[in-house]
Formats: sequence, C-alpha cells, structure tokens
Amino acid sequence: MNIRCLVNVLALLIVFPFSTNSVPPSGATVSEQNATSAEIRDTHTWIDGNRVLMFVTNKGSFAYDQGGILGKNDGFYYPFLGLDDIYDGSATRTVCFAAGIWIAGVNSSTGDTLVSVAEYTDDYYPGPMIGWTYIPGAHTDPVYRVYKLHNDSLSSNPNQDYLEWPAAQGASLDSLGNPEMLGDQTLWSVYNDANSAVHNNDASSSIGLEIEVQHTVWADKYVEISTEDFSIYSKYKLINKSGNTYNGFFISLWFDPDLGNAGDDFVGCDTLNDIFFCYNDGADSEYGAQVPAFGGKLIEVPITPSIGDTAFVDG
Repeated sequence: MNIRCLVNVLALLIVFPFSTNSVPPSGATVSEQNATSAEIRDTHTWIDGNRVLMFVTNKGSFAYDQGGILGKNDGFYYPFLGLDDIYDGSATRTVCFAAGIWIAGVNSSTGDTLVSVAEYTDDYYPGPMIGWTYIPGAHTDPVYRVYKLHNDSLSSNPNQDYLEWPAAQGASLDSLGNPEMLGDQTLWSVYNDANSAVHNNDASSSIGLEIEVQHTVWADKYVEISTEDFSIYSKYKLINKSGNTYNGFFISLWFDPDLGNAGDDFVGCDTLNDIFFCYNDGADSEYGAQVPAFGGKLIEVPITPSIGDTAFVDG
C-alpha cells in the first residue's frame, strides 16, 4: 500500500471468558484518574468497561502498565471486578503483558525503509505534529494527555476531560459539536513518530516516518452477558505529515500476550476470520482449570485493490 495522506484502522480486542459467572459486583465503579497529572508521558490511564481493565497511553503502547501503577507491568486485567480487588491482591490476573502499534514504509525518494514501533520501549512522542514536526516539550504538557469520557459525565455532569476535549488536536465531535461519545467509556490521545530522540528500539529505524496517530479506544460497560461484554474497540487515524510518499506501507498491532502464567501459552491465528489468539493447552497456574483465551481482530483497514493505489480513507 502507498500512503500519501491519511488512513484509518479499526481493531477489536477480546477476551473469550472461561466462565460467565465472573461478573462485577453491583455498582462497581472506578475512580477518575487525575487528568492534570500527566507527568512526562501519560502511562497511568486505563479503560475499564467490559469486565476488563486495559492501560492506554499517549505514546503508542497499550495493555502495558509501564509505570507499575497497579503493582506490576502487565496491562490487561481479566476478570476486572474493581480496583479494590487489585489492590488487595484478590483479582490480579492478566491476559497480556504489553502491546502497541507498529508502522513501516519505504520512502519513495530515498529508498530508506523506516519503521516505528511501540513495544517495551516506544518510538512515539505525545501530541500532534505542527509545522511538519513534533512539538518540543509536549511530553511534559498535560494538554497532550489521554482524555477519558464516561457516559454519565457528559454535558449535564461534565468531567474535566469533557470540558477540555481536544478538538483542536483532532479529537472527534458529534453532530451537535460535543465530544463524541462511543460506548460507555471513550479514550482519546494523539502522538507521532517524528522525534528521532525517542527512537531507541532495536526493532525500529533511527528516524520515523513523521506520521501523526490519533487513537480512539472505547467499550461498553456491564451489560447483558455475552462475548461482546469482554471486548474493547480501538481506532487509529494515521496522517502522513512528512511530505513523503511511502511505498509498501504497513500497519500492524504487536502483542506480548501473557495468559496468566507466561510460561505455558500458545498462540495462533484464524486466517479465515483474521483473528489472532492466545490460549493454554490445559490448566494454568494462575487461572486454574478454567483458562480464558485472548485475541484481536482488525475489523477495518485501508483497502488498496491494485498496485500503485494511494490510501486515503477517513471514516
């Protein structure tokens, strides 16, 4: 795929439950993170909609508790029953250690292959791109944090993120001009790979593609028990602000799934349905005999049906 302008990618992350009895206690809630405490980079915000809790950052990684906020680095909890259960150690099981977005392409002018990754370290820098480059100091400015909306904290009862919704940075608005709410929780952040100083991963190139990424994550909350209850949706809008054309452009999501005990996992893919999955062949030392499976699916990606087509897909 060639990329000159803009593309969208929509992904689904899902836990296939071991038991429908693992439901949250009635009225379970999670306290709001302090939106003004985005120190250096925002690694302390999460979505906790569907009996799962997943960390989301403003630098490309997700499902990764880089700051050890909840006591370990694994960043995708299932079943999530409430913060108190994590803090007291009664419900700390996780299905994924870390994940992130990877992009790559060949600069048509120079022939250089450029790669940016979010893995255990990240090549992405908070904030949008202005004037063809990153914003110096954006990593210490809380205006470029991860924003989080709740369906009960909208116009009639707005939280700080609703009042400060970053539409000027690219965050979506609804038909009435209000922050766009998807599901029961919506998270939004923007970052880019233009700061070569943060390109320190062995899997990436020393410079980025100068792509801006606008990331939306959403989920529903405790509804009728079904597979859908354990799903999180993730949408990426990638904008090429480099002035370059990239040939053979790839977008991928990278995962390090650790399903309970990391030493007995198996991974595979369903090529007919485009689903990757992680599972256990037998019992697990953390989940016991009833072990869930974890997986994801790219629901919608840019379609370029013939060689030489240029991707421009928005919506």
